This record gives sequence, C-alpha cells and structure tokens, in this order.
Amino acid sequence: ASSYLGDEQPVPASASAGEGGEGESAAAPKVGWRCTICGHIEYVDELPDDFECPICGVGKEMFERVEL
Repeated sequence: ASSYLGDEQPVPASASAGEGGEGESAAAPKVGWRCTICGHIEYVDELPDDFECPICGVGKEMFERVEL
C-alpha cells in the first residue's frame, strides 16, 4: 500500500529535542525516496545507482523523490 512505512518511521523533531542523542535531527535529510511499488521510504538525500528496495526488490528507477 502506498501508505506503508515499514519499520522506518520518521521521529518527530520534538521527540528528539533535548535528549542528548546523536544529533541526527540536525543532519536529517529534508527529502526522501518512496518506492512507487510498495511505499517504502528511504530517508536519504540521494539513492545509490545500484540501490534496491529492501521490501520488494525493485531498483532506484522505481523510487520517487518526496519532500519531508
């Protein structure tokens, strides 16, 4: 389903603020890539050329860029 997020769900900025974590919220990409087949989202700025969806196995060409 297009709403499937799998195990990777974004952490709200307010939930990580002030916890003294690894500082991921400051370095988190502002874009993601959503698989047009299964809806899995990769939270990275760019996908490698040889990237395959970990859920359904399709290649990079089946992902669409989404603004976060």
